[in-house]
Amino acid sequence: MGFTTANSCLNDSVIFTDTSINVDGQIVSRNWDFGDGNSSSDLNPVHKFNSGSYQVRLISGTGSCADTITKTVTIHPTPD
Repeated sequence: MGFTTANSCLNDSVIFTDTSINVDGQIVSRNWDFGDGNSSSDLNPVHKFNSGSYQVRLISGTGSCADTITKTVTIHPTPD
């Protein structure tokens, strides 16, 4: 269970990559909570944030089981 992304600057699109693997079966559901009131069910979503730090949560499931991982994503202000 996991995902990757890079910290970004304001106005950049943040690309999330779901790296979750289930040895018992295929992942059939996922829900991304970007921590800013927005969400997605895409495999590898792209999202824009305002400046700040966000607790991004991915919930993946196989139908009968689900797991959750949360990581902090930091969006830096645009340099002058």
